Amino acid sequence: KMREKNVSGNLVFRDNVFKYFGVTVLALLTFTLLYPAVWARPSRLIKATLFSQAFVSVWPFFVGVLSVILLDALFFKSKMIFKGLDFLHKQRKRFVQALCSLFLLLMGIIVANTYLNKAWIDFEKILASPKSATGAVAIYLSDFYPIIFGVSSLALVAIIFWLVKGMKGKLKTNSTKTKIGIIILMFILTYYLGSAVSEVASIIRYQIILFPLVLILGGIAWAEGIEHFQIEGKRKALALVFVVASLSFSLFLVRPFYLAYASFLLPKQYYLDLKDMGYGSYEAAQFLNSLPDAYHKRIWSDKNGVCEFFVGECASSLDFKKMYPRQFDYYVVSSGRAAKVKRAAYLRIRDASPFAIRYGLLYNTEKAFWEIKLAGRPNNFVKIIEAKAVKIK
Repeated sequence: KMREKNVSGNLVFRDNVFKYFGVTVLALLTFTLLYPAVWARPSRLIKATLFSQAFVSVWPFFVGVLSVILLDALFFKSKMIFKGLDFLHKQRKRFVQALCSLFLLLMGIIVANTYLNKAWIDFEKILASPKSATGAVAIYLSDFYPIIFGVSSLALVAIIFWLVKGMKGKLKTNSTKTKIGIIILMFILTYYLGSAVSEVASIIRYQIILFPLVLILGGIAWAEGIEHFQIEGKRKALALVFVVASLSFSLFLVRPFYLAYASFLLPKQYYLDLKDMGYGSYEAAQFLNSLPDAYHKRIWSDKNGVCEFFVGECASSLDFKKMYPRQFDYYVVSSGRAAKVKRAAYLRIRDASPFAIRYGLLYNTEKAFWEIKLAGRPNNFVKIIEAKAVKIK
């Protein structure tokens, strides 16, 4: 019987391995179809997956785990794997409690650090320069910052309720909803671990895949809450309407800068999308285009996107030597590029370059000719500054 059990288990494992490779092939095909650059240069498929920058630091771990699994299947008929899974199955209640407790602890650290004015770790500084960040623990904790404050507070409150219930051992561990929720938690923790090992902090666009998963977890948590408080009939329908209306209204308030959204739980002086993709560039360019004689104006922008829409002469280079002789009418600066520009300007000044320009002063000036606050956050802005109003040379 034991032999039959081992043979049966091995067949199940082999079946799952085939399914895994099937999903991998499907993912690669999807990537190829939706990324036109691969059509012209197929080598980009390998460069964006196996040889990607994000995979360089973690591939030994990935290959090691995969090798152990395959060797166990070939030589021991997956006995080690199934013993481990059997142990987890027997200890599933404690495992769920430990996982929920860990997640709550990490959330508590992030929230406490934020409300204590970044007493321990400056999340914004790390996320503003994600590829220059150092310290695995600091990066790991910083990764939670956008996801905790970047989802609806309704979803977050429901998830906290679900986690507390899991910590107390009151979740149904055999429930499909609970299993899905635990898998989501494990994926998030593992994803951030990979980020920390790679020493690349996960800004919003790096972890965009996690937001739908967190909202799915929020839906599971809401379903658990409705069941827990025995909400039925019309009350259940009203609860659903309330959730949908609240989510829609929160997006309406930040339109059209949806990825700049932050829940009201985040203090007003902070924001999440420290490395945005050019929000406000079009609006700034259109305002400049509406000025008299716009075609003959010269501007410098820290966002190249502004130059794409502006009808006059526009520069966005950080080669200060090349730009030094130029005279500009306006400067366009944004919070999303502040860290990069300040660093470049500081290096020039530190090296006593005769072409040093103190562009960093532009970000602190209150003499804005025009300004837009993205998603209503005062420190998340795009500003237009008249050159004659500031002295940076």
